[in-house]
Amino acid sequence: MAKGALATGVGVALLLGGGGTLATWNASQAANAGTIASGELKMTAGTGNWASNMTAGPITVASYKMVPGEKLTYSQDLAVTLIGDRITANLKTTDAVAKAFGSEANITIEYSTNNGTSWTPAASGVTAIPLQLNAGTHTVKARMVVDFANLTAGNATASMGQQTALSTVGFKLEQNVPTATTATQAPAPVAP
Repeated sequence: MAKGALATGVGVALLLGGGGTLATWNASQAANAGTIASGELKMTAGTGNWASNMTAGPITVASYKMVPGEKLTYSQDLAVTLIGDRITANLKTTDAVAKAFGSEANITIEYSTNNGTSWTPAASGVTAIPLQLNAGTHTVKARMVVDFANLTAGNATASMGQQTALSTVGFKLEQNVPTATTATQAPAPVAP
């Protein structure tokens, strides 16, 4: 009897080892997790214009020559789109310039988010001051003012025939990384 049982056990083992299978129960179900989507960050600069406080209408800065006591203002709209449940972004200047004509003219850059009703500094000297924006669409007015009223006593002729390049000045929109206080937290596990 023992020999027969042993032989039967070996036979079953050989059968399974030779490619046989045992039926097992299983089940599957789709997660139904839906579709995830990413947001968007976009900035478009409108056409800028130069104007003088001494004349009406825009000026052609390429051929215009400033004189002491004058202010030139470059105005430009920035269309900003921020899409995302947790998105915020900083708008800041790049390569800001603080002085012109051998330091005889001051340059300031400012932003307005309320159609020019009020203005906030975009830079302190050449150091950018970021403007934080939240999700949504924004029209940010930017302006750069060149104030040629800073003549140094006894140095009135030093600023004659000077040029200051402003073509490198620009704007950068950069997303802020969400912090732990603003990031979505995973739900706590449910007790069995």
